[in-house]
Amino acid sequence: MSSSAATLRRALITMLLAMPLLILFALLLGYRVTRRAFTPIEKIQQTARAIERDRDLSRRINLPSERMDELSLLGSTFDDLFDQLETAFNREKQFTSDVSHELRTPISVIISQAEFGLDHPDDPALREQSLQAILQQSRQMSQLVTHLLELSRAARGADLMDPEPINLAELCEMVAEELAEKAAEHDIRIIQKLDPDIVLTLDQTQMVRALINLMQNGIEHGHAGGFIMLDLQRRLNAVHLIVSDDGHGIPVEHLPHIFDRFYQVDTARTARQNGNSGLGLTMVRQIIENHGGTIEVQSTEGVGSTFTIILPDQPSDEPV
Repeated sequence: MSSSAATLRRALITMLLAMPLLILFALLLGYRVTRRAFTPIEKIQQTARAIERDRDLSRRINLPSERMDELSLLGSTFDDLFDQLETAFNREKQFTSDVSHELRTPISVIISQAEFGLDHPDDPALREQSLQAILQQSRQMSQLVTHLLELSRAARGADLMDPEPINLAELCEMVAEELAEKAAEHDIRIIQKLDPDIVLTLDQTQMVRALINLMQNGIEHGHAGGFIMLDLQRRLNAVHLIVSDDGHGIPVEHLPHIFDRFYQVDTARTARQNGNSGLGLTMVRQIIENHGGTIEVQSTEGVGSTFTIILPDQPSDEPV
């Protein structure tokens, strides 16, 4: 047998012996690659089933951060979706709890006063007292429901917005005129420092509602001889609408919470007497955020408060 034939024979034998190992290696490699490819899908399925089974929206897929393929992006997208769902669910859960708590008190008062009036059918003074209490609580419930509807509308954001070019100085003047009589009743002056050339694309109804809420707070928590100032100006690439007063101010421990739903700086009794549902500032912040802006507050107890609305200074012909 020639040397070339022997070499060929040895090569064939080597290939035949190595073939099973190569096939086994290919199978193992294929299994590993396939397993790695389908692991994210399995984890997505497991997480979705666990959420459905346990009603636990805090679960996350949490794929390894070093993965940068389409499945990793899909898992990250699902995690973001779960974050939004959990936030929305917790918000609605808290909202339902808060509403139940806020309605429980006036309903209890109405029931007890009605029973009290029925127990004293021959005493007109006591019956009138009961009816007055029922009327007051009913009005507060009506105001609470109105605020809830307004807040719900504001929370839906751009879906219900009707933006149009608005001259902000004219809008401020309109609101100031609307509240002038109420301010005069409290002996409070309204001072206006307004740039007349600022025009933004806004939902006029929502912005009027936000500004009225801020100014009403200043009037209700001000003092005789005091003032409310509206200051409208451009700063860099933003528009600043500042509502300040020299009223009672807000205690520092309350400042982090004043935009929370149903949060009231006043005691419950005082707040209810003033018709304060604790929803006004929550709605104001939601309206400002709907317009791509932010709202900040600075306050010193006994000195006054300053609310600063910061809106993007976009051209008036562009949508918000």
